[in-house]
Amino acid sequence: MTHPIARTSIWIGLLLGAFVHTSALATPPSPAEDSTPPSPAEDSTPPSPAEDTVLANPSPAPPKAVRSVLVLGDSHGAGYFGRQIHKMLRAAYPDAKVTLVGACGKAEGGFLGGSSSHCGVITINRWGGLRHVKGCAKNPCTEADGPSCPKKACRTPKLRKLLHQIKPDLTIVQLGGNSWFMGSMEKGWQRVVKRIHTVADLILKKNSACVWVTPGDHFYWPADSQDAFAAFYEKTLDGRCTVFNSRPSHHPYLDYRESVEAMGLKRRQHDGIHYGWFKARGRKISKQWAADIVKLAMEVTHPKKPLASTAQATQPVAQPAESVSPNSP
Repeated sequence: MTHPIARTSIWIGLLLGAFVHTSALATPPSPAEDSTPPSPAEDSTPPSPAEDTVLANPSPAPPKAVRSVLVLGDSHGAGYFGRQIHKMLRAAYPDAKVTLVGACGKAEGGFLGGSSSHCGVITINRWGGLRHVKGCAKNPCTEADGPSCPKKACRTPKLRKLLHQIKPDLTIVQLGGNSWFMGSMEKGWQRVVKRIHTVADLILKKNSACVWVTPGDHFYWPADSQDAFAAFYEKTLDGRCTVFNSRPSHHPYLDYRESVEAMGLKRRQHDGIHYGWFKARGRKISKQWAADIVKLAMEVTHPKKPLASTAQATQPVAQPAESVSPNSP
């Protein structure tokens, strides 16, 4: 028989064990176990530099559509060369209205001031229609023209007016052959600088692309002086216009002396300037000259697509897995 005191001790032990077990079940979880904040590396990883670069370099905008083209030329522009470049520009830009103005004996100043031309001014309109301005020595006024055709009507249209009327998206300037007579780099040519700047700036203010063609080759002028004159234009324009250098060192077919010698012509059989004296050979030269200028103009108005963006170009290239020898451990 169990003693009363012993039975009491047993009951007390059972009650204490139950209390301890209940307390353990009611204890809240440790903060370190359930409320651990997310790792920064999991939720706040910044985008890679390559992703940023792609977003910051969207695809380039398409080139501006060419709806209107203006060509300014001297006696070359007023002759066979002018008709050919007008025809080729209409083919290259079928949606554009192409206007050419060729003024014999004129340079930059003639188009800025609208001076009189003694040997003729022609215009070729957007449809290819050729018009000889009346009042010139080669196209004089007659009684049928009446008093509206004065003897000094043969004037070069002013550049400001042409740009305002035509609003060209592309302007080709084939001038300078009549500026060489101004002198030399040290004396004379510096007077041309302001005129070149004025012509180029007027064109750029109209948001027009610009291609400037340096003078063709001349039989009687020293070659080194002509080279220096072409370089003078490139330096003076200083990026305002894309320059087409017409020197034989860049385009050998424009070598005037070579054609004279190949055809065995004497001095009285050519004027030393115009390729028309070479007949079929001269027409071929003029066509090639016009074609090369139009090709450059197309490169200016429709530049080639740029290379892939920096991000794409700098993506790491996956390296091939190293071959493992079958005998390697």
